[in-house]
Amino acid sequence: MNILDKKIQEFKNKENHKLFAFLIIVDYKTDEKIIENLLKNLYDIADIYVLINYKNQINEEVLFYLSNFNINNNFNVFIGKFLNFSQARNDLMNLIRKNIKYKYKYFFWIDSDETINIQNFMKLIEILKNLDDDIGGILIKRENIYNDNEKEIDFQLRLIRNDENIKFEGFCHEQIEQSIIDAKLRIDMFDLPIIIHNGYIDIIEQYKKLYRNIELLEQDKENPVSLYHLGKHYFKVARYNEALKIFQKSFELAIIRKSFILPIVIIDILRLLFSQKNFEGILEYTGKYLDLEIKESDIEIKNNVFVLYFRAIALMEVRQFEFALEYFKQAQIILLNRNGFVNYDGMIIDKNLINRYIGLISEENKKKIIFFDN
Repeated sequence: MNILDKKIQEFKNKENHKLFAFLIIVDYKTDEKIIENLLKNLYDIADIYVLINYKNQINEEVLFYLSNFNINNNFNVFIGKFLNFSQARNDLMNLIRKNIKYKYKYFFWIDSDETINIQNFMKLIEILKNLDDDIGGILIKRENIYNDNEKEIDFQLRLIRNDENIKFEGFCHEQIEQSIIDAKLRIDMFDLPIIIHNGYIDIIEQYKKLYRNIELLEQDKENPVSLYHLGKHYFKVARYNEALKIFQKSFELAIIRKSFILPIVIIDILRLLFSQKNFEGILEYTGKYLDLEIKESDIEIKNNVFVLYFRAIALMEVRQFEFALEYFKQAQIILLNRNGFVNYDGMIIDKNLINRYIGLISEENKKKIIFFDN
């Protein structure tokens, strides 16, 4: 038995191995081999619950495999028909609460085309044992593997507290952050990669998923988070004007609902406006954002370096250099407290970039500002 196997066995032998359970949604298109790889990856760590969303038909091969799966822990399979992924996820959590004798403290959600890095997961477990009671969920680092073996990193809120007030919403790219915030709980982050996502390796399947998601998201146009994801999907298929309109609607709804997506969707709006050289639009939206009335405890929302940066750039374009300098200096101060840079979706703003613009605006360099001329 190696050290890692020993750690897993020690964890299982303790009463607190009911600390969490794995939850998985499987649809009728899921390949038997894919779910087999996942279950073999998970089965010796904690209890597993699978919900088969059969929609119009049941995948008999997957159902047969799951029915005969040998496991050392508690393993249950539920079958149901659901209109969307949020309904399926919420119902599975409720089924566990009503039908299972164990009261799990946390649920860990994982998709059927993913596996986990067990070594890093065991480190997460150590943190869970002493997690503060006001933590409602943990953002988990995920590696997305593409067909050219390139990796893309993102963070997914997959580990959540077992609390009836915490619920998913959205037809697709369902999210749970808002309900955690509404429950006045905090969201933490675990920075070691745990989830390995292999769903994008096949480029044909990748595009099938993309257009399937668009179809689902277009049914949910009153949800600011769903609209944000719809805008991202439109952008990926080069529907840029539609993407901008959808991002703008997401922004307006996010203000009304006080959604967590607000400081994120504004960046996508500004990037698209910048690509169109629509500097008046940038000034309009950065003005709306910076004029938002927020609580003192949420001041970090206003400290959005991307908003300050794009506003300063637009002000340079209209030759309001003194005001541009003010916003660049605000961004400079914030970056000093954030390791010198911020990164969103591959766009990096660092202190060196900001310092160059500040130098450019100085009196002796004003004559050099010709880059932004039309």
